[in-house]
Amino acid sequence: MNKITKRSSKKPNGFLMICVLLVFSFFFYTSILFATDYYVSPSGNNTTGDGSIGNPWQTIEFAINNIYPGDILYLRGGVYNEQVNSVRSGTANAYITISAYNNEDAFIDGTGVGFGNGVIIDHSYLKLIGFTVRTWNSTGIWLRGCQFVELLKLKVTDVMGGIDLTGTIHDFVIDSCIIYDYYGGNGGHGIDATPGGTDSIYNGVIKNTKAYTAGAFDNCDGIGLGHDGVSNLYLYNCEVYRVGDGFDISGTDIVLERCSAHDCSYGGGYKLWRDDVTLINCISYNNPTNLELDFDNATGKGVKARLINCTFWGSTTGANIFVEQSTLGSKLEMFNCILAGSNNTGLTFGDTDSANCYTGDYNLFHGYNPNRVISTSGPDFSLTQIQNGEWTAFSGQDAHSQVVFDASTLFIDTLATNPNLHLVAGALAINNGTNLPDAPLFDFDDCPRNVGQIDIGAHEFGACGSVGISDEVSENSYSYNIDQNYPNPFNPSTKISWQSPVGSWQTLKVYDVLGNEIATLVDEFKPAGSYEVEFNASQLSSGVYFYKLQVIDPESSSGQGFVETKKMMLLK
Repeated sequence: MNKITKRSSKKPNGFLMICVLLVFSFFFYTSILFATDYYVSPSGNNTTGDGSIGNPWQTIEFAINNIYPGDILYLRGGVYNEQVNSVRSGTANAYITISAYNNEDAFIDGTGVGFGNGVIIDHSYLKLIGFTVRTWNSTGIWLRGCQFVELLKLKVTDVMGGIDLTGTIHDFVIDSCIIYDYYGGNGGHGIDATPGGTDSIYNGVIKNTKAYTAGAFDNCDGIGLGHDGVSNLYLYNCEVYRVGDGFDISGTDIVLERCSAHDCSYGGGYKLWRDDVTLINCISYNNPTNLELDFDNATGKGVKARLINCTFWGSTTGANIFVEQSTLGSKLEMFNCILAGSNNTGLTFGDTDSANCYTGDYNLFHGYNPNRVISTSGPDFSLTQIQNGEWTAFSGQDAHSQVVFDASTLFIDTLATNPNLHLVAGALAINNGTNLPDAPLFDFDDCPRNVGQIDIGAHEFGACGSVGISDEVSENSYSYNIDQNYPNPFNPSTKISWQSPVGSWQTLKVYDVLGNEIATLVDEFKPAGSYEVEFNASQLSSGVYFYKLQVIDPESSSGQGFVETKKMMLLK
């Protein structure tokens, strides 16, 4: 009886547990299943409205309190004079979305509201899309200690700070945003990441985003990540101009690709403070100094900067590149870069020992002060001395680098206000770069490079025309095809498919933005047919990756059947 009693006493507890799990699952999945579109309009009504498109609510604050994971809140066109605060988080499978409706102009406006921030996000799994935040005397959009937040196609203007990230923030995306006409002197910025104490900001993507001012420049940063605790951020196709400092960057594993900084007034286009920063296919022009390493000994720690296929033009008062503080461990690595058009020097080492802090080759030097193109703590070197190998003998570097005495033989147009830094036909930079393992497969215009004979600088000559990866394709290439991966962007898996007209040995590999091989998906003989593989990137960080199909075709005269590379984006 005791055993029977004990067994029967356990049944209700187990049954209760199952019921609790079932109820929880029901509410979780039905919240996704019954996700709803809601609407808010300045002409709506919080009392009689039901949030439908025909009977919208009036204020965003009221609406946010009534939406849940999976719901989308659409902002109808008009002005909302209210501060917006997040109320709850979405989930990994059901984001909460706040979006402008059907391209209507919706403004979250601080006029008459008082001092403060426009939008404050304290929760996770949220998406903000397509509206404008304006006229706030502090920060436009403030993210505080949240994760998995996406800011898409937003505009922020007439604020002191555009987008601020504070506390522990990770796995975020800022895409196609414009921050403009902001102010604030030393406190102004387009985007700023400021972790504090044990907080950290990591695993983020900032892409297709601009920051600029129209009036007095102040000492405002364009994109400022110059603080401890920042790591693993990827900036792609971002532009800053008419600000004080352009990209004010520090942190570990920070990569900037296809970014540009120009017409900055205070310091540098790129100000790299410390740790580990890589620039690929980046451009900087018409800045006092186009790039600085470890500025003014302010950080107590050196910066390790790697520059690959970058173009620096027309520093107005300082050097194209200025390296300071070798005693703190600053290191500059530079390949396939153009340093041209400076009125002062091209490459300057302040108190540094250039033999110990610099590694570089296959670069191209030009300067309007041809007698002082490279300056060290010891001797200076002219264009002629660089050409004669004296700089190489002194530094042990740049054995294959080039010099140009006339900028018109290098770039299409060197107008001071808006230079065209594409290479002219016959430029010395063409085919004189080094095809390093991490040389970029695409150029600044996102066109394929001729990976067999890569050019120096951010632009590959003729890359969008007849020159490029297509040069490697043989007479049978028209019969092969590799599709764009789907979905793209993806998280964490995507599918890659291709077609082969004949049997051949096929290799499909994945690379990161530095050209490092990430994975081999296929390496075997395959008969004619259509194929598909799945690539799982769960162990990788957000960013751009490339997949390359290479075919050895026994029926072609050369044996080389097909080579094609495509780009894909991982967004976690």
